[in-house]
Amino acid sequence: MDPTVAYDLALFLHVVGVVGLFAVLTVEGVALRGIRASLTGEQVRPWLVLLRPLRIVGPGALLLILVPGLYLAATIETGGGWIAAGLIGFLAIGLLGGAITGRRMAVVGPTLGLAQGSLDSQAIRASHDSALAISYALRLALALGVVWLMTLKPDFVPSLVVLGAVAVLGLVAARTRFAALAEPEVAGRSVGPSGGAQ
Repeated sequence: MDPTVAYDLALFLHVVGVVGLFAVLTVEGVALRGIRASLTGEQVRPWLVLLRPLRIVGPGALLLILVPGLYLAATIETGGGWIAAGLIGFLAIGLLGGAITGRRMAVVGPTLGLAQGSLDSQAIRASHDSALAISYALRLALALGVVWLMTLKPDFVPSLVVLGAVAVLGLVAARTRFAALAEPEVAGRSVGPSGGAQ
């Protein structure tokens, strides 16, 4: 294959992967918020269904990012430090998703999926799992950080500094904006995936 065509194809697949990753993070964020707002098993199950495809789409998006990204990194002789750092960031996103979100959902999913009627105390604690919020905030922050690297293209060390900074911001966001996921909400109604009150 012509090197120019190969490069263009790799770049296209890489960008598709990045778009797919942000789509996954968007759906996950909406679903986590819906799970937190749910008060009954009937309300929470549609949100769990919304999360199921992400177990396939998420790793697929990361694969599209990493494999073409390695090819792109190999074709740049100098000034490509940001690419290596970006790949590290995407790898960290995948590890966080598997090690934290995947493991926690293996517990949270069945607990909420079997709930009938009003959620009991165990199900409410599961729906407000703080580890899910922390993992989500960290992965979103890292993804945004990598986009910043893709835009400004700094050297390797400054790129790592950026990733470290956004990781800290992600943790702060998890402790402030999303820490409420660990505490039951006192509300009389919830909103389903269709947007209507239930």
